[in-house]
Amino acid sequence: MILYVKNENSYTIKLDKPSGFIGKAACEKKKAAGPLKRRLAQVLVKDPEPLLFHAEVITRNGKNAGYVRSGSYCYTLGGAAGLFMIEADEAIDETYIADGKWEINIAGKLYPAMVSLKPMYDPEMKKIKA
Repeated sequence: MILYVKNENSYTIKLDKPSGFIGKAACEKKKAAGPLKRRLAQVLVKDPEPLLFHAEVITRNGKNAGYVRSGSYCYTLGGAAGLFMIEADEAIDETYIADGKWEINIAGKLYPAMVSLKPMYDPEMKKIKA
C-alpha cells in the first residue's frame, strides 16, 4: 500500500472523513510511522539519445536508489522517462530529491537524470514546439 503524503496532510486519502472506510486503520498506522522511506518517483534522462527498456539502475550520490519499473521515450519532455520506486533509509521528500546527484545506468554507461515526486510535464509545450 502506498500512502501519498504532502506535508502532514494526506491529499490522496482523507483520514478525517466522518464515515470510516476499508483500510482506514492501515492508513492511519502508516501515517503515524512517520515520513515515507519508500516512494514512487519519475525519472527523466537528461540526454535525449538513450532509451529506457526496463530495470535500469538509478543512483543517488553514487548509491543505488532503485530501478526503472516502466520506461519509454517521452516526446513532450524530450527524453526517456520512467517510473521507479525509491527505497531509502531516510525520509523521501522534495529536499531529498533536490539534494541528490541522480544518475541512471543504461547499458553500462551512467547518464545524468532528473527525478521528481510529481509528474513531469511541459504545460507550455516549449519542448514539443522547438
